[in-house]
Amino acid sequence: MTIATFQPVQYRNQRPGTANIQTIQSKSPAVNISEDDKAFYIRLATPGMSRSDFNIQLEGNRLIVKGTDDKEKNQSQFSFIWRDFEKSFLISDKVETDLITAESKDGILSIILPKNDKVLTVKVS
Repeated sequence: MTIATFQPVQYRNQRPGTANIQTIQSKSPAVNISEDDKAFYIRLATPGMSRSDFNIQLEGNRLIVKGTDDKEKNQSQFSFIWRDFEKSFLISDKVETDLITAESKDGILSIILPKNDKVLTVKVS
């Protein structure tokens, strides 16, 4: 199964003819996606955020993760380039949606999507 993710990219205003590797910024945290025989695992780097800062929803076959961090909005300089974010993941019918769990620990939001054991067999006549 493939889990697809969409991550919008923001371009800063820059003068024509200038190149700078910092001109592209991600508006959301980095994500690692892995899989084993039992589940799919989605891990987001979310330093400084607590579990009350997250909202995770399942809409059809889309898992939507939203984060809101209001703690540092009044600082003049930010260590992290994102504050509020939203990420979407497409999931297949191999996921047991009633058993999805999430945990926030040490700056990592971990979402576990257990696989269902049901195998659909179709007899061709």
